[in-house]
Amino acid sequence: MDKPTAAEYLCISERTITKLVSGKQIPSRTVGPKLIRFCKEELDEWMRALPTGQTAREKEARRPKTG
Repeated sequence: MDKPTAAEYLCISERTITKLVSGKQIPSRTVGPKLIRFCKEELDEWMRALPTGQTAREKEARRPKTG
């Protein structure tokens, strides 16, 4: 799949996809000097491997108030 399709599939922006690719943080294939392709199965596996911890906002809400 191409970059716009992968971005839509992952519910993130194309700019974020580009940053992840340049940081080699997401599985992708480069075809030629600029064309990037993604495999749905590899993206699914990558998503399953991501940590699923709480967001910073959730952690802050659960922190005991001091003072």
